[in-house]
Amino acid sequence: MDHYQKLWELQQLDHQIDQYQKAIAAIHRTPELLKLNLEKKSVEQQAIEEENKLATQKKDMRKAESDLKILNEHLIEIDQQMYSNQNKGRELQYIMQDKDHHVALGKQLEDQIIALIEQSEQTQSTLKQIKSQIELKKKEWITLCAKLNSEIKLVEVESQKYHNIRDKLADQINKKLYKEYLLKKDRLNGMLVATVDQNQICTGCHVYLSQRIYKAVEANKKVRCEECGRYLIHQETVDKI
Repeated sequence: MDHYQKLWELQQLDHQIDQYQKAIAAIHRTPELLKLNLEKKSVEQQAIEEENKLATQKKDMRKAESDLKILNEHLIEIDQQMYSNQNKGRELQYIMQDKDHHVALGKQLEDQIIALIEQSEQTQSTLKQIKSQIELKKKEWITLCAKLNSEIKLVEVESQKYHNIRDKLADQINKKLYKEYLLKKDRLNGMLVATVDQNQICTGCHVYLSQRIYKAVEANKKVRCEECGRYLIHQETVDKI
């Protein structure tokens, strides 16, 4: 087998290896995995929002409790003023009005604290449910990833077989020709060596070859396609490989 035939075979191996890489990429993009990932992120975002809500509720509760404490201390001072012999008549009336105002404020703060307690309890309950969902999604994620990793491992094992054959074959190809292949393979769609069938068509660029070029291919001579510059070998030659 000459160097061009070996390079043609190496091209086929590279194509198969590329297909394995695409298969692995497709596994990573499997709809089931993408869907589960979106669901997992959505639930995690809900947890963050509920945690922020709970933090705000607790902050508001601490402020209301602090305000109520200050207000109650002020009410004690008002009571002391009311029962003082120095305060009589209109001044006492003002003090009593002030007390009524602060009592009303205290009632509002107590109602606010009760409401915040109920809200925070509801938020904690919701957060607990969401965290349970997160754990469930994590378990589903781990199970699915294990399944997909198993599939990827099988593909990698098969791909490695082709890599091993390819590496041995690459060592048998003329170094200059092999370097040319590596340099041009992306531009030539992975095909530096193209086959020619009895219809005189280059499989690389699908151009009809001249009779002179076709005769050279039949004679197994080193020849390039006049259109795309690929090396040419006859289809019958590769069919024997």
